[in-house]
Amino acid sequence: MGPSPPGGYLEPSDAQRFALSSHDEILDDHRRLTGHLRRLELGLGRAGDDPAWLADASAILAILHEELPEHFRKEEGDLFQTVPVESPRFARRLAELELEHPKLLEMVRGVVERAAALVVPEPGELRELAESCRCFITTLRRHEGAENEIIAKATWEDLGVGD
Repeated sequence: MGPSPPGGYLEPSDAQRFALSSHDEILDDHRRLTGHLRRLELGLGRAGDDPAWLADASAILAILHEELPEHFRKEEGDLFQTVPVESPRFARRLAELELEHPKLLEMVRGVVERAAALVVPEPGELRELAESCRCFITTLRRHEGAENEIIAKATWEDLGVGD
């Protein structure tokens, strides 16, 4: 941190500014991903009754399938590299979260493939797909929530520049 100006406020260093900027970008991604999950979740109640649900769900799943690899690359190239240096107490948990990335990509790919295979779906098949979507939504939300918590704690408690 730079010298303390009158009033005692410390300016963040260039490294801290970079970390905050990249953390903000990842949090923006998380907000966008959460919006996709919310839209997918809102349609789950229609899964067995509304044939149009499959097209809606497939479109959202395709977006997630496209966006998640880049999002994970961003995290692995930034968040998972900088936070353990800034806040070593999160190193182990971030390593665990990083190991979840391939599993999450496989999970979304599997749901996308299941949706694409339903040409003339029966209501039971749609309900099964909805359950797969529900499982994916829950898993990705938990994962992104854990990352959000680490970002918040690293920023507010360890970097101390959230004030």
